[in-house]
Amino acid sequence: MDWDGVGLTSQWTSQKLSGTVVGYQIADLDNDGFKELVIASVTSESYFVGFPKSRLVLYDLDLKASDK
Repeated sequence: MDWDGVGLTSQWTSQKLSGTVVGYQIADLDNDGFKELVIASVTSESYFVGFPKSRLVLYDLDLKASDK
């Protein structure tokens, strides 16, 4: 979100993620000078039949690694 002088506006949106988000991290993961957003989610918690399923989703952000 960003302040445009009148109110908050979205800078970008992501696809809808299924499951439960259990963690996230913003960092320059590939040392290219730009930050990425990594989201960890659990998509299935089937403990009796099969195994729990999870996934990591990575988004490139347009933020320099030196930006806060």
